[in-house]
Amino acid sequence: MGPLTVVAQYTANQYTINFSTNGGADVEAITLDYGYPVLPPAEPVKEGYKFVGWYNGEQKVENGDVFLSTSDTSLVARWEAIVSPAPEVTEPSGLDLLWLYFILSIMGGVGIAVGVYFAFGFVKEKRKAKTIEHPKKDN
Repeated sequence: MGPLTVVAQYTANQYTINFSTNGGADVEAITLDYGYPVLPPAEPVKEGYKFVGWYNGEQKVENGDVFLSTSDTSLVARWEAIVSPAPEVTEPSGLDLLWLYFILSIMGGVGIAVGVYFAFGFVKEKRKAKTIEHPKKDN
């Protein structure tokens, strides 16, 4: 009898990665072989939020990270609220208010126009500070 050659054949264990979007659009699970790079799906969408990434606990899973879990895993989406800057509030200029007064008066709302005129300060009085001197008492 001659030498015996033994050839090992194996297949990598496969595991499922589930994606929890925390209120975002649903994402289908993927099946991945142990030791292969993770290729997360396209970023999910959630109105009013920016996608931050997929997380396994506190660890962010990046595209291309090697999958070393020995069981099925769930990755959770993290989101950052999109904060729109508050609109800038400015007081109307005298020209804006004068234009409003003009339009209202043309439309026949003269009484309303006059009220708006004074309410918004079309007539801005400059108040001058007066110094009042008290007469000195002779002792």
